[in-house]
Amino acid sequence: MRKFKLFLFVSVISSVWLYGQSPGGVSTDLSVWYKADAGITTNASKKVTQWDSSSPTSVILTPSGTAYIPYNDQTTYTNMWNFNPTLSYDGTNNYLRNTTTAYLNPAGSVHYIAVARLSSMTNAYRNLFAIAGNDDGFFLAVNSNTVYPMPTIGNNFNYPAAGPSSTNTFGIYSAILPKTTSQGSQRGFNSGTRKIYTSPYPITGGAYALPTTGIGAYLGADGTTGDNFQGDIAEVILYHSISGGDLTDADLQKIHSYLAIKYGITLEASQNYVSSTGSTVWNETINTAYYHNVFGIARDDTGTLYQKQSKSVNLSQKLIVGAGNSLFNTNSANTNTLIDGQFLIVGDNGLKQSLSIPLLYPTAPGGEVNNRFSSVWKVQNTGNTGTVTIAWPKGTSNLHLVRSTNESFDAADQFIPMTLETTLNGVVYNMATVTFNNGEFFTFAGYAHAPGGVVNNLGYWYRADKNAVNTGEGTDVTSWTDFFSGTVSSKMYENTFPKYVKGAANYFNYNPGINFTAVKQSLGNDQIASTVTSTDYDIFTFTKEGWAPLNNANNRIFSALANINFQRGDIAYWDGIGVNKRFAGNTADEVESVTVNITDRYLAVPGGINFAATIPSIMYNRFGNTTVSRGLNGGANGANGVFSPRGILTGGHVFGSTIFNSNGSDNDNAAGHIGEAIIYGSGNLTETERRRVDSYLAIKYGLTLGRTATNHYLSSAETVVWNGAQNTSYNSNIFGLGRDDISALHQKVSVSVNNAAILTMATSNDFVTDNLDASRTVISDDQEFFIAGDNNDTDLPMVNVTLGSNTGKIIQRKWLSQRTGTLENTYFQADLSAYEGQFNIPGTTVYMVIGDDDTFTTNRLLIPGTKVGNKWIFNHNFDSENTKRYFTFGVLTTEVCYKPGAIATAGNPALISKVGISSLTRAGIQNSDNWPAVRNGAWLVLEARTKGFVVNRMPFDTSGNPEGIPAADFVEGMLVYDTTNKCLKMYTSQNGGSFAWFCISTQTCPD
Repeated sequence: MRKFKLFLFVSVISSVWLYGQSPGGVSTDLSVWYKADAGITTNASKKVTQWDSSSPTSVILTPSGTAYIPYNDQTTYTNMWNFNPTLSYDGTNNYLRNTTTAYLNPAGSVHYIAVARLSSMTNAYRNLFAIAGNDDGFFLAVNSNTVYPMPTIGNNFNYPAAGPSSTNTFGIYSAILPKTTSQGSQRGFNSGTRKIYTSPYPITGGAYALPTTGIGAYLGADGTTGDNFQGDIAEVILYHSISGGDLTDADLQKIHSYLAIKYGITLEASQNYVSSTGSTVWNETINTAYYHNVFGIARDDTGTLYQKQSKSVNLSQKLIVGAGNSLFNTNSANTNTLIDGQFLIVGDNGLKQSLSIPLLYPTAPGGEVNNRFSSVWKVQNTGNTGTVTIAWPKGTSNLHLVRSTNESFDAADQFIPMTLETTLNGVVYNMATVTFNNGEFFTFAGYAHAPGGVVNNLGYWYRADKNAVNTGEGTDVTSWTDFFSGTVSSKMYENTFPKYVKGAANYFNYNPGINFTAVKQSLGNDQIASTVTSTDYDIFTFTKEGWAPLNNANNRIFSALANINFQRGDIAYWDGIGVNKRFAGNTADEVESVTVNITDRYLAVPGGINFAATIPSIMYNRFGNTTVSRGLNGGANGANGVFSPRGILTGGHVFGSTIFNSNGSDNDNAAGHIGEAIIYGSGNLTETERRRVDSYLAIKYGLTLGRTATNHYLSSAETVVWNGAQNTSYNSNIFGLGRDDISALHQKVSVSVNNAAILTMATSNDFVTDNLDASRTVISDDQEFFIAGDNNDTDLPMVNVTLGSNTGKIIQRKWLSQRTGTLENTYFQADLSAYEGQFNIPGTTVYMVIGDDDTFTTNRLLIPGTKVGNKWIFNHNFDSENTKRYFTFGVLTTEVCYKPGAIATAGNPALISKVGISSLTRAGIQNSDNWPAVRNGAWLVLEARTKGFVVNRMPFDTSGNPEGIPAADFVEGMLVYDTTNKCLKMYTSQNGGSFAWFCISTQTCPD
């Protein structure tokens, strides 16, 4: 079956060639043409066994000896390029060759063109294609992390004279040698950028004639099987001019355009993209502002181009455009169609591809929108390409494609919900279909979640309660997707995974975390273009106390590359940014930073600020081009650490160990827990913005921030939810409940992380399950908070107080609560075991004492508690009360009195109870108890073993009156159970005041 398929395929190529198909439609002087989507034969293991040329002369390449060359077609091997296949070379003596087919006349000159990407930037000569002997061919010379496309004859070459050079690891490489008609105008190209070589090239006295003997074809090694390629090769083309001439500029432009569109490569020099007819399909003049990440779909039969779906191969590019209304894992599998001559090319403005510009559209068709991307794409549609599919990785809430006729976007533009989903090569995408007109613009909009609502400059936001893929407590976290931009951090080569930990009362305030337990554990992404995009950036980490080095390596929590092109071969490459726990015996929690060109290192503790030793840490690292400073748990930043200018760092980031893939790094991971990491990579935050982020983290994790008396806790709307100046004596052990939708904060149970904390609060009577548990009662609305702080008084003797007509004792610790919005019932669990010996008698009721002041004289309430185990549980609704209330816990010391019913005395005969309701089978004189007459002094006697007396139950309105009873019918002494505020109420007056409904909550014996 395999032979049949290959024969049929080759037959099609041969017959099509008769009609003049060629790269970009340029057939003159075409010698050999290898493209990975044609002429390939593989074995059952998807190793290449043969590669036939798609050119007039069939030159079949076969493996050298036992060469092992994987074929990336998304079945067994997956290193495809823009949905097109490639061949992978591992840098060893694995290559393809043909030494028998005569295909090249030794006269004249050869123009080499190749599409390739390197997997190593180690200094070396990497052969793309050789025509004979020792170093007769086309190489990529790597030196000092710079790539030089380099044609050679014999051993005569000079990589600095070749080029043009680039720090990119991939490209369309093109060069001619020798051009005998004009040595001084010999030239090379790197993804379209042209360089005229010095004359003479390669070096003075070098040979300028093609070899006359030993001609062959070698792909991935030179003619002596050395200088092996390491990376992926997608296409190689040779043009041979017997006269020694070169391709015209117009023909080169066609070939470069064909390859750029096919492989999603942006031609580096601003230039037009053209079809095989020379028609402009992407005009660099009118699209100058959008000459970034250019790619597209196209059909050009003469140019042998049929790209049905496409994305830019530049790092961190996620946008996919496809013909029709569906996408596939590979371009060849795509069954949609285009008409010959149709091109749809897009490019962007080079700005941030994430939600970063406010755009308010509460009633957008796919859900509320509050921000759009800074990045805007422009469309050039040639040949009226019809319906296309637009796809973006899933992860942005309420994602919309926004289409406009101009570069401005508002709610009047077309918002297309991206509600469709598809999975491509393991990644889930949101999709929408649209028909673009030529010259239109589009971007994406959605609902931006950001810590504290601070979207500005946000790059990445990792949180263990979102998108940390695991299968349960203690299992591997196999990937961690950042909650803001959807970037996936996953397995780093051979390293193992950290573990997932569920939230608990003693763990991250009931929120989950990620635990690094052993050496060489990592989660990261080394394929993104940048972790930061400015020399000024901020990094927050939230970690548990107790991080400990595992060995004498440089133990890391978080790392980022200094330069995306420097990944293997030097100890410093992964030290662009380092948040360190250092090595055994060193207690310094240092920051590490190297320059973008790896020439200078900073390693110190800025301001002497280390992680907290006994509680978790919100560590704020503020970087500039020449400085770094730190602030811990909301405290002011310390003194700057100073260093030489860093430059703008590029490349990915890693949590944990950066020792992998034989890269030369010395940064292993420490042992410890992380809950959150936030990277503001495009600039430093203002003090208010930092406070909003700190407040979000503090409320979520039960931390007390520093400087609270002057820097209040803020919501995402910059509403003060804890005013530290209200009473500065109560700024200790601050914690609380809250919902803030932009922050994706929904804290339904909370306890302070401080050791002195004795109080937990929750939205339900559940103080065990984690905050994510679906059974927990939700906070009904956005921007609602209940925050409390105490006076930190840990003295144990209880103090005597007067509580109205009662006397009592309260503990000396008191709390101030500050409420924003309405949270309905709030439950409290208090550990009062240290005070139990001071209660009057075992079984004494403990009350939650509430008031408008901390002496509990104004609007005082006593809420009885219930003892469960060794804790006391209380439940109260604060919504109808003042937003700021004090509370503590105590007992009544006034002796409880019980007045008996009236009894007979001289002149006052006993009152016989004549009316009774009983669920028992007894009544009157037939019963020996003479019930109910035996109960003296009552108008009505009730009796039951399994029944209860139920007073009328009804809700109360916001005015404090029962719903359904007209005010005119209120009667002094009327009793009703208030189902809204959960208490028995009487219509009466207090201390001669106005009549109203009051809870009966204080046991007493009024005369």
